[in-house]
Amino acid sequence: MSRCLPVRCPCPRGRDDHPAARLFSRLFLKDRLGFYRRRYHDQVRDALRQFEETGRDRLFHGATAAIVIATRPGASCPREDALLAAQNIALAAHAMGIGSCLIGFAVEAMRRDPSIPRALGIPADEAVHAVVALGRPAVTYLRPAGRKPPVIRYAFPSKT
Repeated sequence: MSRCLPVRCPCPRGRDDHPAARLFSRLFLKDRLGFYRRRYHDQVRDALRQFEETGRDRLFHGATAAIVIATRPGASCPREDALLAAQNIALAAHAMGIGSCLIGFAVEAMRRDPSIPRALGIPADEAVHAVVALGRPAVTYLRPAGRKPPVIRYAFPSKT
């Protein structure tokens, strides 16, 4: 898993600021994120019930580790830099046979509840922009998933 961290650096950036990425093994075993979900998001009640009854984790999908990507103050394009780093980590993980999933809910939980990043040792002045869960894939795909074709729009300058 730690081999996925160095690939965050070669990504294009707005300037020469490297997003901070930390690997947290068994990141959310404590109840901090569960507390956030119960308090702020009624729609995950079924997922929590399922986790309590069967142990099925519908948020992190049983991932064994997660990488939290945060930026320091002063970066010119912090979100973009962090998301490019997350993409590179996910691509590198795939190449190594490691499954990955961006967990936007965890990012929002950390934004709303400062005790979560504090518990992870993330400085208060850093902003969390991405969480990448990593683990052994449960299935092996024979081909890429089918996708709808993208909508392509062309913009032409008006003739004045």
